[in-house]
This record gives sequence, C-alpha cells and structure tokens, in this order.
Amino acid sequence: ATASEHGGGVLLSYGNYAGDVLNFDAAARALEASGISVRTVRVTDDVVSAPADRAHERRGIAGDLCVFKVAGAAAERGDDLDTVTTIAERANDRTRSFGVAFSGCSLPGAEEPLFTVPEGRMAIGMGIHGERGIDETDVPSADGLAALLVDRLLDELPAGITAAGSRVVPILNGLGSVKYEELFVVYRSVQRRLVDAGVVIVEPEVGELVTSFDMAGVSLTLFWLDDELE
Repeated sequence: ATASEHGGGVLLSYGNYAGDVLNFDAAARALEASGISVRTVRVTDDVVSAPADRAHERRGIAGDLCVFKVAGAAAERGDDLDTVTTIAERANDRTRSFGVAFSGCSLPGAEEPLFTVPEGRMAIGMGIHGERGIDETDVPSADGLAALLVDRLLDELPAGITAAGSRVVPILNGLGSVKYEELFVVYRSVQRRLVDAGVVIVEPEVGELVTSFDMAGVSLTLFWLDDELE
C-alpha cells in the first residue's frame, strides 16, 4: 500500500474473512499513522454465508473480481479516493454469488484436503479459503446445477432491482479443477435460465477467475449493472 500511494490515498478492498479483516485493519491503522488516507471496502457477495439482514457479515468469493475491476477503472480515470470508494461500495452492493464444491482443496505440502465430500454428493456454500460448505446435496445434472445457482441468486436481488429488463454480468467461475468443457455446459443452462427470466446479459465470463487451489467446484456471480458500473 505504501509503494502504491502517490498522494491520493489508498483503497483496501478484499473478501470479508476474519483473518483478512484483522490484518488489513492493522495495516490501515499503520498507514493512517504515517499520514496516508485509507478507505476500506470489504466484499460480501456470498449469499449463503449469512442471511440478507446481516449481509455485512457475508464472505467475499468470486464477486471480488467485479468490485476490484470497477474500483480500478474508477481510479484509472482519475476519481478521488472517496469517489472510488463509493463506486466500489455500490459494485459490492449489486453483486451476489453462490458456490458449490465436489471436493475440498489441499494446501501446498498437505497430505490430505481441508475437507472431503462423499462420493456422489456436493457441498453447498463453501468459501474460497477451503472452508467447508454449509450443506450437502446429491450431485445434480448440469441443468440441475444451473437451476440451483440461478434460482438462488434470483431469489435475492439487490434493492431496487427487478430481474426482467435488468442488465447483468454473469460470471461462472471454476474453483480450480473443474474442466472448462464442463463449465461451458453448465453456462449454457445458466444463460438460458437468465434469458427466460428477462435478464439482459452483458459480457459473460466463464473460466477460472477466483480459485481455491485444486478444489473441484463452481460458483455463479451476478453483477447487476447501472450505467456507470457498466
């Protein structure tokens, strides 16, 4: 942060995990003590990690990508620190994600994964740091998985947004070891369901963008645009 600061202050943005909060907050205090202005935006897009009325407690998963890219673009065009922060907060408020895993991830050098998923079962709602999911279900078909992901995210739209006619960036994110062919098969059904709901799709992304080592898993992010965010 010190190396990147050129007189305009620093925005710290990261997924909302306890260890990250602890360390970034300590860094922010040190920066402020040295006379550098600091703002923080914690990404909270994971809809299953806390209920909607406690959204500030949610984790950040692949929605990190939307918030960081928007904040970076605002900074690059010359917006001041408070404006960049406000835009990043709005991006976070309009981003929702939901993920599943078929196996846990293994830390480098570890002899076994952080968690396992029984054969034929799927963990629901895991984090990107190897956290175990909050539930389990049978592994569905590609169409069934797309339905699970899309329906859950359409159940909780950001304030003031109606799905029909709204512009959205969908990100189907592989968590480390799901084949790209499989991601595209799932995305085909995701797109069909979004179009059937009246959503206008803008620049979809399919690939490994926010990963968790070798975890076999996938998440869907919906980033609901306004003119400036787009």
